[in-house]
Amino acid sequence: MNNFKSIDATLSVNGKSVKLGTQSLCHILMSFLDLFTDPNILAELANAEDFELRRCVARSENLNAETISLLLQDPSESVVEYLFRSKNATKHLKHEEILYALNRSAYLAEKVANYLGQLRKHNPNVNIEELYSILATHHDCRVRSIIAQDVTTPLAHLQALVMDCDADVTRQARETVANIA
Repeated sequence: MNNFKSIDATLSVNGKSVKLGTQSLCHILMSFLDLFTDPNILAELANAEDFELRRCVARSENLNAETISLLLQDPSESVVEYLFRSKNATKHLKHEEILYALNRSAYLAEKVANYLGQLRKHNPNVNIEELYSILATHHDCRVRSIIAQDVTTPLAHLQALVMDCDADVTRQARETVANIA
């Protein structure tokens, strides 16, 4: 269970300061995300009651493993999605955490499918074959469609998708098989 909290932020310039509201802080965070490197500040912002702030934090390439794990549990799926966009986060995600995300909802399974290449490239500890296997048999045709169009999908999964119950998935898998043959 998340214990979100309000964030008290102040901008200070030459001894003069102004209190920042959530929207202002979010704009600053989005504009200068690379400057926020302190893991303690990022951890505080990852606990913000405003999901936009948490989503901004999830975009950061400076998150530590603890904050990544915290954000992965976020009730907002868009926050979790942004973790999969981050090269740093994909390096630190544990295989079990990825499984948790893709089993959480079809929306997140689709995001995992979209970022399999990044996971493969940046996280050697992830069992990519297992992820392909799960995603290629996912109940949602959009997830299977992404896998059917991926030229790095193992051939056995593509061949199974050629026989999929969804006509679009079948067509896409056939095209992919033809393109890699």
